[in-house]
Amino acid sequence: MHRGMSAFHAILEARGLFGSVGAKGFVFTTTGHSPVGGYSRAKERIDVVMERLGAGKKQGNKIPPWRFHDLRRTMATGRARLKIPLPVIEKILAHSGTFAGIVGVYQLHSFAAEKAEALEKWGNAVEKLVSGEIQKTGCRHVEQCFASRKRG
Repeated sequence: MHRGMSAFHAILEARGLFGSVGAKGFVFTTTGHSPVGGYSRAKERIDVVMERLGAGKKQGNKIPPWRFHDLRRTMATGRARLKIPLPVIEKILAHSGTFAGIVGVYQLHSFAAEKAEALEKWGNAVEKLVSGEIQKTGCRHVEQCFASRKRG
């Protein structure tokens, strides 16, 4: 199993959410057997889980309005905080950005290794957030908290 996927499953299991993964391994599913088809129903389920976990404590357990696209924005911003180069972030998001125009014609590198490294770094950061490790370290700056940790 892919290391990132096993870490993801470990996070779900630690949060008591592993049962919410469908029979075919889909996390974002309304049937348990296929990818999301009804985004509004899936989002409602996510909001319920977030409220159960206390994500809306400051708003009286109400989740502030959000959209799925906010997750892409959060990941892009978080990766920039991790000092991942903008071209790599754009490649992960499938944006043209710095690759628009003539650059896109001549720059044909896939950035596969760079994307894999960036995704690993992002996965480590998410693991630290979910596990509470960041709160334990007392980091003053998010970049320090998200620094890659050594694996044995």
